[in-house]
Parts: sequence; C-alpha cells; structure tokens
Amino acid sequence: MLRDRLLGIDGEFRLVRCLECSMHYLNPQPTQAELARYYPEDYDPFALPAPDQLSSLQRQSLQYGLQKRCREVMRHKEAGSLLEVGCATGLFLDAMRATGKWQVRGVDVSEPAVRRAREQFGLDVYHGTLHEAGLPTSSFDAVAMWDVLEHVPNPRETVREVRRVLKPDGVFVFRVPVLDGWDRRLFGPLWPGWDAPRHLTVFSRHTLGILLSTAGLRVLRVACTAGSYHAFALGLRFWARERLTTAGQERLRRTLEALPIRLATAPFFYLVDRLGRSTLLTVAAGSQGQG
Repeated sequence: MLRDRLLGIDGEFRLVRCLECSMHYLNPQPTQAELARYYPEDYDPFALPAPDQLSSLQRQSLQYGLQKRCREVMRHKEAGSLLEVGCATGLFLDAMRATGKWQVRGVDVSEPAVRRAREQFGLDVYHGTLHEAGLPTSSFDAVAMWDVLEHVPNPRETVREVRRVLKPDGVFVFRVPVLDGWDRRLFGPLWPGWDAPRHLTVFSRHTLGILLSTAGLRVLRVACTAGSYHAFALGLRFWARERLTTAGQERLRRTLEALPIRLATAPFFYLVDRLGRSTLLTVAAGSQGQG
C-alpha cells in the first residue's frame, strides 16, 4: 500500500501490476472528485512563481530547465505548431513562443493555472482535458507533456488522442518517472516516483514502448536529461521524515540544498543520466513510419 508522502494527505492506495503487460497502476483508481484534495492550489506545478519573483540563481536554474525542454522538442522539429498538454502556468509555452518559431497552445485541468497562463503570458490555453478540447485532427507539429502522462486516468486513450492531433510527421515529446531508475531500488516504497495518489500509472521503458506502439507511435529517442539530484534529495527527505527529528530533517534539507554538496555530487548524477538510470525519462516518439 502506498500513501501520499509529498503532501502528507491521509489515505492509502494499492498499486498493482498488470499480468499481461506489466504496467503498474493504482487499483482501484481514485475518482476525480477524490483526487481533487490531493491537488491543492499550492501544488508545486501550479504554484511556480513568476520569473521576476525568483532569486537570480533560481531564475537561472528555471531558464536552464526550460531551455533543455525546448531543445528536446527542437532537435526533432525546428518550427511549427505546438500543443502542451498539462501546461500549468505556461512557462514552457512562453519559452517556445519566445524563440519566434512556434505557434503555441495549451491544455490544463487546473483553473488557477490556466487563468495565470492567460493573464500573465497571454497564452491560448484550454481549461479541461485533452479529449474535452476537441482539437482538429493532424493539427500540430509537436505535442509536449512534461511530467503529466502518469497523472491521467487513461494513458492509452490519451496517447491515442495525441496521435490523432499530431501531423503525420509530428513528434510527441514527454517526460515521465520510470521504474528502471537506480533510486527506485534504493528507496523502495519511499521512491518519489510513486507519488500516490497523483501518479495513477507508473511506467517502465518496456511498458512505455507498448503504450506508444498501441497508439501507432514508435520511439525516436530516449534520454535522461533532468531531475536526478532532485529525485534523490526528495527520496532522502521522505526517509528522514520516518527516522529523524524535526531538527534533523531541517539539517538534512539545508545540506541537500547547499551548493558545495550539489557540485560535489554532480559528476555522479551526470553519470547516472548518461547511463539512462535516473528516475525521469524523456521520450520523443513519432509515427511508426518515421525514422
């Protein structure tokens, strides 16, 4: 049984594995009404501050992360129309638009996040699910989903809808936590990638391949490009909550955030990423006829 370790909201959730395809998912799955309280307005992706509210170091880190996402899309498509599913407050869409090469649209289920994306960045964002948006067939050169697919109640139908709205030569770029990471073995039930009940499905490289294939897509590229240290630090903090005093947890938090520690561990986490063994996997997929 899993529980919400990120926000500490009560409840227990059973994770099962499909005997046919090995997909891991919550069963029974919470209803959308039940899930609502696990997504408060200050939930991290919804609550990202505006760049002008960040320190210089935080702003540089944010911009670096956004630039990496932009590069992951633009290594496959240099320009065109882009849809981001689960765009939150619109930071990535704004960054892609700023290149001057992309017309961007977004979809998100969070009303506060959508409102902010519209008001702060003037973005065209639909409030609701991808299916509810009713977008035209073959209308986008690229579709992006950053840390979103694991949250949707039916990933198979979602990926099929992505395939429908993509142009025949379009690219689907997404990032998800995967079971293949080294820290999943290290932390076990404390692994941040479980994130019950928000993560309704937990993937592996194998199950992602099956998921894409059933939608008529094939993998073009996989890479570990971000999040190794963050996921490791979060796992340590979950561990500390069960074993350390409040003062001990605070000391650990300060240690993990210290720049010398980040620099000292950077070579290790760089190697983890290069070996493809970090928690977060970035995947680019195209139609099965693409090379």
